[in-house]
Amino acid sequence: MIVIAIPAGFRVAAMMRETADPTQLAVNESRLIRADGLSMHYRQWGPDDGMPVVLIHGTLAWAETWCDITGPLGDAGFRVIAPDIPPFGLSRRPPENDYSRSAQANIIIAFLDAMALERPVLVGHSFGGGATVEAAAMRGDDIRGLVLLDAALGLSTPAKGPPWFSPLFAFEPIRTAFASTTFANPLFISSGLRAFVADDTIVTDERVAIYRRPLAAKGTSAAIGAWLQTGLYGAHDGARTTSRQGMSEIAIPSLVIWGREDTVTPLEQGVEIADLLPNARLAVLEDVNHIPHVEAPEAVLQEMLPFLKALQAGAESGLRP
Repeated sequence: MIVIAIPAGFRVAAMMRETADPTQLAVNESRLIRADGLSMHYRQWGPDDGMPVVLIHGTLAWAETWCDITGPLGDAGFRVIAPDIPPFGLSRRPPENDYSRSAQANIIIAFLDAMALERPVLVGHSFGGGATVEAAAMRGDDIRGLVLLDAALGLSTPAKGPPWFSPLFAFEPIRTAFASTTFANPLFISSGLRAFVADDTIVTDERVAIYRRPLAAKGTSAAIGAWLQTGLYGAHDGARTTSRQGMSEIAIPSLVIWGREDTVTPLEQGVEIADLLPNARLAVLEDVNHIPHVEAPEAVLQEMLPFLKALQAGAESGLRP
């Protein structure tokens, strides 16, 4: 029999730094809404009667990490809404610890229903792109448009595979300890961000503080550990959009934005996604890595605003160049 000992220090370290209730970490103008039993944190910008644009973040991000594009989108007349999708941010984590693509898509749909949003545009980044396209596939014509930013969908050109030790994540103490020292570790944020941008000067102390803030919430390491097992390295059985065929059935007008220097989800993945979606256009941003809305917000807005305005005006076809 193999016995694996987990040093108690990992769990103690996490407990010492993860002491805050999410409400203590909320920022000015934070909002909460109950969606299918979960208390979900979100931020909103722009007029209440604007076309709704819902921003779905990726790994270790939350509502505030969209800060470089939310104000300009709101000023352009759109109702911009950024929810925190668990296990990240300040929303309540689901008790069943299911972070599969289908489960997270259901959380997004529950949020859209709770907000009573009429034909929103969904914007998904990185890991959040998987749940975004799945929600779009599930809702069909109820979704007005789709924007994908360097989306990690794992189709025929998957992102980096799971580590050799990922089967050990089936054991809660092991995955929690791993999460505590890596993804949930505030000291990880600065180097992690620098790995995802082409220009290190973007990773300021203020930027790092934004990403670190939710990590102080109680139970963060345990929640991210569960996400490692069922989300990042999960099988995602039953999801419609894990196959090329499933993606090709999403006829929603789509804009795919990709950084040419992406080291996490290389550009060929963006090309494949744009080719599969029947009504999509690909915009490639030069000298940009994996988080374009942080690294090149002006370029992202330059692509998004005409697309959103066309959707608002009803010009929903012929988006391919």
